[in-house]
Amino acid sequence: MHMKNHFVEHFKELKTLGKEYIDLHFSLAKIESMEKLSGIITFLLLSIIAVSFFSIIIFLLGVAFALWFADVAGTMAQGILIYTGVLILILIFFYAFRKSLLINPIIRKFNTLFFDEHKIKDHKE
Repeated sequence: MHMKNHFVEHFKELKTLGKEYIDLHFSLAKIESMEKLSGIITFLLLSIIAVSFFSIIIFLLGVAFALWFADVAGTMAQGILIYTGVLILILIFFYAFRKSLLINPIIRKFNTLFFDEHKIKDHKE
């Protein structure tokens, strides 16, 4: 009978330790998820802010160019058309090199956010 009680006690302890182990893994998963989610949100917000500032700067430079061209050449319409042509050329450039300028860096950033380099190196060894 003593052996049976001893076995039951060990089984209860094993069950308790198993529940704690599972709870700890869930907690770890939650913490890692929050870390990755906060990294993604930070990346997206900083990207939106950077693109917004860049757009405002490009717009203001275009207005300044059109006003300057109006003073030099006498017509603002030509300045605006030249500025629009430059913007179209920039868009064509970004479209042509979108993979190397936009897509690959974004994929690399998300890879670093989702997959920790030290964890990958630990699994390779």
